Amino acid sequence: MGLKAAEFVIKDSTARGKIKVAFFPGPKGSGWAPETLKGFFEVQRKHPGKIKLLPPKWGDTGYNEQRRLIEKVLDKHRNTDYIVGNAVAAEVAIEVLGEKELSGQVKIVSTYIIPTLYEKIEKGLVAAAPSDITVAQGKMSVDMMVRLLEGERPGKDFPFRSGPLIPIITPHDIGQYGYEELFGSPGFKPIFEVNP
Repeated sequence: MGLKAAEFVIKDSTARGKIKVAFFPGPKGSGWAPETLKGFFEVQRKHPGKIKLLPPKWGDTGYNEQRRLIEKVLDKHRNTDYIVGNAVAAEVAIEVLGEKELSGQVKIVSTYIIPTLYEKIEKGLVAAAPSDITVAQGKMSVDMMVRLLEGERPGKDFPFRSGPLIPIITPHDIGQYGYEELFGSPGFKPIFEVNP
């Protein structure tokens, strides 16, 4: 997901020279946050001299922590071109950029999409976010589990690893990805039952 975010930043900034990116991956000890940064680095290495990546700011994905981190970076680096980070950081960045009168000067890219970011992308407040199409992932997982229970073997009867292709969702193409396709029905609430 970090790789896809970085690919978007590179493509989006082709008309500019070197760009400055502030990165807010999330919690350092999580499994996913370091992986998004690793993916971003992979693309950065392919474009030497294009991205000046500020030291990543690790932190819990709570609103207050992400706000504190973003404010601290922008106080020191007002000339940042892109804020790239977790979905909470992307949402908080909209507010902080507005307060610091930097809206429109700094673009926001999330490393994943959540339901509340969907509408912010539609409105053009967030430039992009990759999606791992969680609804399709769920369907694929159930299909694989049924195949296993029926005696099929992963790597022989069906792929050992699989997943949906990861698109980048932007204001220009969000219409191609319906809310339900990305997140399921808006009013969905799971019902759990315990069978004795």
